[in-house]
Amino acid sequence: MPSVTASLPSITLVPIVNMATICVSLTIVLMLVTLLRLRRRQPETSGFNVPAPKVIIPLSLAGAALMALFAVGQPLWREHGFPLEWKLVLIWAFIGLLFRRFAHTQRSTGLSERTNDGSGKSPGTVP
Repeated sequence: MPSVTASLPSITLVPIVNMATICVSLTIVLMLVTLLRLRRRQPETSGFNVPAPKVIIPLSLAGAALMALFAVGQPLWREHGFPLEWKLVLIWAFIGLLFRRFAHTQRSTGLSERTNDGSGKSPGTVP
């Protein structure tokens, strides 16, 4: 049975792989930046141990940032104009923002329905 990737032309597959690389590399950068911020704000909390954290974490961040730079820049160097990968990432980001907006609206609507029961008290309040 032939694989799905063998039946797809490389012209279709390459932008999808590049888009995934962009998303993963930017996610790793954001994760490492968050890790550094948390370690500075809460140094006494140790969720896990990293050997030589003052060297390993910044070095990992630099490597991930370099990977993200190449992942974002490579389609621009290869093509002229606005790369397809960037369009795909922007479309996915827009869809994610729509979902976030919808979830926030649903959450705030549900909260206002629970608190507006006529008693003027928030839920869980003992009379």
